[in-house]
Amino acid sequence: MATRLRTGLIVVVVVLAAYTGAAWLIGINVQGQLERYEQQALAKTPYIVLAGREYHRGIFSATEEVTYRLAGPFASLGRTLPPTGIDSPLQLTVRNTIHHGPLPQFRSVALATLDTQLVLPAAIGSKLNAIFAGRPPVPMIHVRMNWLGGRTTSFSIPAFRAQLPVGATIVSQALSGSGTVTRNLSSITGQATYGGLEARGPKGSLDLGATRFDANLRQAFDSIYVGDIDASLASLSARGASSAPFVLNGLVLNSTSKAGSEFVDYQTHVAADSMNAGSFTFSHLVYDLRLLHLEGTSLAGLTQAMRRAQAGAASGGAVVAQADLHDALSQYGVDLLVHDPVIQIQSLAFAMPEGEFHLAASLSAHGIRREDLAGGAAGMLALVRFLEAAVDLRIDDPLLSKLLASTARGPTLSAQLDALEKQGYLKRDGKAWTAQIALHAGKLTINGQPYPPTGGP
Repeated sequence: MATRLRTGLIVVVVVLAAYTGAAWLIGINVQGQLERYEQQALAKTPYIVLAGREYHRGIFSATEEVTYRLAGPFASLGRTLPPTGIDSPLQLTVRNTIHHGPLPQFRSVALATLDTQLVLPAAIGSKLNAIFAGRPPVPMIHVRMNWLGGRTTSFSIPAFRAQLPVGATIVSQALSGSGTVTRNLSSITGQATYGGLEARGPKGSLDLGATRFDANLRQAFDSIYVGDIDASLASLSARGASSAPFVLNGLVLNSTSKAGSEFVDYQTHVAADSMNAGSFTFSHLVYDLRLLHLEGTSLAGLTQAMRRAQAGAASGGAVVAQADLHDALSQYGVDLLVHDPVIQIQSLAFAMPEGEFHLAASLSAHGIRREDLAGGAAGMLALVRFLEAAVDLRIDDPLLSKLLASTARGPTLSAQLDALEKQGYLKRDGKAWTAQIALHAGKLTINGQPYPPTGGP
């Protein structure tokens, strides 16, 4: 019996020692992963820079405190947003409580778990306490670091009510969501839902309905993301104290992109059930856009160069950023053009009680060589020779009359439209005006006729 007891004790000691050693080694690995993940994320967000970092590691747990600072054009955000009013660049501190695996807190099997707390500057925190009567909403953020290097994050912000110093009241519903990223940020999935918001004040009101967001993205060509994004907003209403309300209902956004071995295609669909703006009432609003045959390496290079330009704005100012942006467009923008990109507006349409409007258009460039665009502005003018464009426009006559009546230049514009009709550049098809515009080999035609007219300027 004593032998068995000794054996059992030895086994327990060995297991505890092994677990303790494993936890210690895992803690070292976790610290390295957190630092690498932070570097990767900051590389994609140049307007956020690292201001400070402290990491204290124990055997089974650790604490981390990271401070980020807004830079570039957002550096002065704290001075412009009430109730901050602080002169220094706005900073945010993230405080992580980390529990190492193999069995963090004996609650799950994971490399580590993190519970995150956001710490605002004291100047902001004191004012938020006044606004929320000492009970500001506390975001809950929980991260699970997976064994293969990815992580899953869940977050929530409870419903709250706030009273602003200007006499406005804000009532917000709960916000919650989750997201997963794989190792090296090679893919990202996420979803979020928001119950809505109501704001009332002396100068007007704002109502935001239920909102939903879903994304499933993967990295392509090392720096761009493709996949699916879906979002919806049930309603949006904004009313001024003396102005007409703006009301939007049933807004949806669907974006799909895909990457092949060489090229990337994007397709975006935006639609709304209805919109009221002043004296205008719209319904069945639709916008469908496609960007096709974008050379992936050039697009990735342009994306990375623009991030560097943004980083230049954060450290060197607007002049440096503009120079970097010019260089990026000169190199990678031209690279995109020489690979025959295509832009298509499949539909831009809406309806009003007076009638409907519809526009479809396409723009492409074929056969361009880099040397064709050399020479600065002259090269850009030469681009017109390679452009192929087509526009198909239709608008109901009562709707056009409504739009013309809404502007002081209505009579002048109406006379110009009549002149274009007499020249054949506009046609009346029953109760609608139509026009087909084409650009080919540097020549512009409208309804088959050259523009400007022969002998014109």
